[in-house]
Amino acid sequence: MASKPENSRPVEAHGTLCLDTPGGRSLNLVAEGDTLRLELPGWSDSRSLLPRSLRGRARAVRFVADQLATHELALSLETDGRPVVRLGHDTPPSWLARLLGLGSINLRLSALRLLFSR
Repeated sequence: MASKPENSRPVEAHGTLCLDTPGGRSLNLVAEGDTLRLELPGWSDSRSLLPRSLRGRARAVRFVADQLATHELALSLETDGRPVVRLGHDTPPSWLARLLGLGSINLRLSALRLLFSR
């Protein structure tokens, strides 16, 4: 009989990954242990990395949050050095994320532009 799969597979990450947006900007994803940080220079560049539809964006956010939680990692999206979205492991859902049905995501009001703007 096959063993039951583990619910989590802890990962520790260190380093920097450069992501190029379709708009030509470079974003740096910095990994420090169990936390990944992505500094967002502007909402338009960030939206260009997401699916075009609202349903697709919500599905992508839930998928990333679930995958991060599986590996006990958390992702913090930041602007001007302040977190606006946090998702993944040990992230309590904000009232706004619960209202939108996004699951274990800490979402600030300012991040609504990321999800709803085109």
